[in-house]
Amino acid sequence: MCRFLLEHDLIPVVVSTCKEKEDARLREVCFGILGNLAAIPEMCQHLCGKDLQSQAITNLQSTHPALLNEVFRFLSGLFFNESSQVVWVEILDEAVLSQILLIFASTLDEGLCEKAALLIHQLCGHEKILGVLVEKLDLMDVLGDLLQYKLASSYKNKKINECPEMSSILAMLEDLSTNAVVFPKIFVNQNSISKSLMKIILQSEEEIFISACLSLVNIEMENPSSVLCDDIEFLKGLVSHMEFCLKEEIVVIFTILNEVSEQLLKDTSKHSKLITYLTGQIETLLESLNDLVIESYVIQFFQNYNDLLIKLNQDNQDTKHI
Repeated sequence: MCRFLLEHDLIPVVVSTCKEKEDARLREVCFGILGNLAAIPEMCQHLCGKDLQSQAITNLQSTHPALLNEVFRFLSGLFFNESSQVVWVEILDEAVLSQILLIFASTLDEGLCEKAALLIHQLCGHEKILGVLVEKLDLMDVLGDLLQYKLASSYKNKKINECPEMSSILAMLEDLSTNAVVFPKIFVNQNSISKSLMKIILQSEEEIFISACLSLVNIEMENPSSVLCDDIEFLKGLVSHMEFCLKEEIVVIFTILNEVSEQLLKDTSKHSKLITYLTGQIETLLESLNDLVIESYVIQFFQNYNDLLIKLNQDNQDTKHI
């Protein structure tokens, strides 16, 4: 089919149909064809014409989710290809990126939200675009607000792991939280993002659980005022989750517990509450020592735990002397 379209010069016909016809369903079909072509690497070089670029930008203004779905799928295919990405990145100015973010943040269509998240995730891989998204368009605020909204409304009667757009959003956040430029921006909205991730961890399963955990670990690792240390209920839920976890998930849980215990060593005011809880969970935690894959993580945790006990005892002695 691709060869047929090229040999008969039909790509311009598809583009002109988009331009001349106002019917949203017809334009949806046209961009569906273009999206299929964009998914083929060797075809991307034929999808960089000015008219096509203009039509893609114009149709981002549509209010039809099905059409927008196809436009986002088309753009994602182009940005997955290095040769076409170089051409298309030049037309994605602040106004266009703002429109993409607006659709992402406001659509009630789960499929469209997922497509938008996938596209934005790809765009974040380009340094110039990432700078605009984070510095000028407040991407981290958008992500924090969207997570809170989704958790508060869309998922009351639905499991989070049944919602593919959440997986795409978390994958994006996971990558962003490892970026040195973006990292400080996460703290602007750290409570909404962190607390949303906590909620996801305790309500979801499998890939989303791991992704949310890793995102949270990356965000909290260098956070001087971790919200994790203040939420004993979250830590209780995390430990109780271990019974049903895969090895990879248990490793991540111990990574979080290690980070929390290290932070608590710096703040004596929170020691007793955590130690009281952990002491009651020692048997559960010790069971993890049977798995050699995660033994080092568990040993590190118990070293931290022992340090906490020593520190708490010292603090109690100092208090008695006073």
